Amino acid sequence: MEDVVKDFEARNRNLQKEYDAWRQAKENEHCLGVYVDCAFIEARKSFSEYCHLEETVPFEVMLQCEQLYEKGNNSNSDVKALIIEF
Repeated sequence: MEDVVKDFEARNRNLQKEYDAWRQAKENEHCLGVYVDCAFIEARKSFSEYCHLEETVPFEVMLQCEQLYEKGNNSNSDVKALIIEF
């Protein structure tokens, strides 16, 4: 996984700040699940477009961003609360 992230960042840039802003915007729109989960190509494409990238962000790169975001924002509890509401 680390090699994929390093290779991608060498061709592009580190996307963590952009991921944080994109994820916060999605959460404010109450777009969770498929819309932000890196396992789904739709989420990776959406994030890639947000960053104006020519290629789709690989799963491994977005997973790292997702994990750092959730660790720093403790958003897991927010996500669970929103899921319970529905």
